[in-house]
Amino acid sequence: MRNAEWQAIWDRKGTVDRGRSLHVVNGYDLLSDAAWAELVRRVAAPLELRPTETVMEFGCGAGAFLSSLQTLTPGLTVAGFDYSA
Repeated sequence: MRNAEWQAIWDRKGTVDRGRSLHVVNGYDLLSDAAWAELVRRVAAPLELRPTETVMEFGCGAGAFLSSLQTLTPGLTVAGFDYSA
């Protein structure tokens, strides 16, 4: 059912979509901003990231997870790589 929706998501990943959260641009539109922030917090907690560290994400999409990590850990250096534009 969502195949066409995922294709549209893929096509718009590299575009600027002002007013929409990056996780929504990445296709996680079923999560509110608060739910997304909580998801990132739970995933990141065991990593015990510090502001002096660097995180590299492969398959980062629009960078929603990386952006949220930076909000969660100010001073964290992040980089991402994705096949889509």
